[in-house]
Formats: sequence, structure tokens, C-alpha cells
Amino acid sequence: MKLGLYSSADETRGSGHHKFDPETIRVMGLAFEMALVALRLPDRGDLANEIVARKIIALAKAGERDPERLCEGVLQEFRGPRPRI
Repeated sequence: MKLGLYSSADETRGSGHHKFDPETIRVMGLAFEMALVALRLPDRGDLANEIVARKIIALAKAGERDPERLCEGVLQEFRGPRPRI
């Protein structure tokens, strides 16, 4: 289950800072699952999953609604900056 994303989204929603509509939550859940698969992380509510969830939430707060871009934003966070050639 998508515990990490939904518990983080609920915390954010409950604090009154930002509310997501059901479609956005669905898209965020899809991006979360995509990121877990890409990073080979099990969905078990550990720290890595929480970091993934919080990054997706931050990107969604900034207006991103494409699940592939949300996932890519997470992957870039884990990869770090590209080396300069």
C-alpha cells in the first residue's frame, strides 16, 4: 500500500498548508509507485519512502501534475547533480 505518500499527504492536508484534489492524489500515488520501482525500494514505510513521498508532494505543491515528471523529479534528487564535462 502507498502508506508513505498518503500519510505524508494527509499530514500536509491536515496542517492547512495545501489541499490536493482526488485526481492529484491519484497522480501522486502513481508517481510514488513508479519512483519506488525505479529506485528498487520496497513500499514499507521506511525513511527512503518518506523522502520519495515528500519530494513528490513538494513538486505537486509547485504545480506539477504529470506522474512521469513527478517521478523524474524524485530520481534526479537521488542521482544528484550531473557531472560537468
